[in-house]
Amino acid sequence: MRTAKYRQRFNALQADVNTWKPHWSEVREFFAPRRGRYLGSDTEQANDGTKKTNNTINGIAFEASDGLASLLQSGLCPRTLPWFALSVSDRQVSEDTQVKQWLSDTRDVILSVLEKSNFYNASFSVLKEFGTFGVGAMFAEQDFNNIVRFRAFTIGEYFIGVDAHGVADTLYRRFALNARQIIKEFGVELVSQDIKTAFETNSTNLFTLIHAIQPNDDFNPTLKVNTKMKWEEVYFEERGNQDNILKKGGYRTCPFTAPRWEVSANDSYGDSPGIRTLSDVKMLQKIEELKLKAINKEVDPPLNIPTVLRGKGASLVAGGANYVDTNAGQSGVSPVMLVRPDLRNTAIELDRIEKRINHSMYVDLLEMLLDDTKRRTATEITQKNSDRLQKLGPAIGRILTEYLNPTLNRVYDIVDDFGGIPPMPEILMGVNIKIEYVSQLAVTMKVMQRVRPIQEFLGNVGMVAQFVPTAVNKINGGEMVDVLADALGVPPSCIRSDEEVAQIVAAQQAAAQQQQQLENAAGAVDSAQKLSSTPIGNGSALDEVMDGLDQSY
Repeated sequence: MRTAKYRQRFNALQADVNTWKPHWSEVREFFAPRRGRYLGSDTEQANDGTKKTNNTINGIAFEASDGLASLLQSGLCPRTLPWFALSVSDRQVSEDTQVKQWLSDTRDVILSVLEKSNFYNASFSVLKEFGTFGVGAMFAEQDFNNIVRFRAFTIGEYFIGVDAHGVADTLYRRFALNARQIIKEFGVELVSQDIKTAFETNSTNLFTLIHAIQPNDDFNPTLKVNTKMKWEEVYFEERGNQDNILKKGGYRTCPFTAPRWEVSANDSYGDSPGIRTLSDVKMLQKIEELKLKAINKEVDPPLNIPTVLRGKGASLVAGGANYVDTNAGQSGVSPVMLVRPDLRNTAIELDRIEKRINHSMYVDLLEMLLDDTKRRTATEITQKNSDRLQKLGPAIGRILTEYLNPTLNRVYDIVDDFGGIPPMPEILMGVNIKIEYVSQLAVTMKVMQRVRPIQEFLGNVGMVAQFVPTAVNKINGGEMVDVLADALGVPPSCIRSDEEVAQIVAAQQAAAQQQQQLENAAGAVDSAQKLSSTPIGNGSALDEVMDGLDQSY
């Protein structure tokens, strides 16, 4: 069977997802009701127009989910600022004028392509699901109008597999189209009879297809055909006896990204702030519900109504009158109970829970880090928030390594196919090109991870040096300056190479040695002058010295 191995892999990946579906379904209910597919059933479509917020009274979780995504995007890959640079490790190569120009021009080309595409819209969706469900996924494909086009997938519609190193290298996606859409995309020859019949009758029934991307077992780098490329892509129908592959292709670079917030060992999926915060969100909704019930009982309580009014009805409107016979012991209309909810303390508790939700979702931390109205250095920020930044650090690292790095590599490959990358200087051939992130949040994380330890180390060495001055000799100052410059994003052109520093030190030492010789010569002349002016007997002290030298010979 032509689709047998793909169906087998799809079934295995689907079984892995089934254990996560209850978690994702509950998180979706409180954080992102319009997200997700196939979490409740195999035919579920989240955006079918039905109401999704029946159990939601307080919408703070919606705001926190959106807030985390927008803050991550503005802190790591903002639309309005250059957020990465290209560089090379070889200092000599990096100082070449043509290399500098090529690196700058290529970066600008990629940024321009991203700006004209839908990258930033798709990126928001990926980062939203990344923080809410613990995983996001995006597909990048060639587009003849905008060079590249991105599609952000939603939780439940895709399944990922990882390689031996825990890196996502396989993605299977389930999606539904009607017969007209399927035939327009794949042609009529290979589709099943059910789809052909639906097309002929203009039926709008949906049919489920599988889109698979994985490492190609038939990869052959010497062949240029797409079916022999490093990554293979196939489309086929999910159900029925149809065994035809609707479409098969390939890619040189992995066309999808699947960042995970936190995973253990070789797990495909993992934890997230949304999953961790779910208990607080559910408690918040419960307290809001009880508060509304208490207010309702206060303003519209259950009533005791005299029996004399039975069958006659009691007027409960403002200014209404009810007549009862007080001589017969009848009392007026009165509430069964007097409910006086403590709204002040309830509001305080609700505010505390809302703040805890924003805290757990890192919204408060990121808002503080990215607040341009308060001028703080990256060092000041890390000193006050180092513990929370350390917890956030691994997730930021995964965004860079599992999302932005492969996305930029993929865009470079697509732009190069269109001939948009400037000709590479010969000196760069075979040289590894690095991506350096220069956005605000990326720099802050580098300061925490690389600059702060150096600062603490120097402070401790300074204390030791008060008692053991030679302790400072253990410090490699030149290497420390290089590390600080790299962490703070200082352009390489602002830092001298080791060879230049060695030449400067040698020149300084030669100058110092020459100065010392001049000072020694000046001292000798001064001594001679003093000897010649010092009288001893019939001559001077200098005469005595010279006579002594003559006698010695």
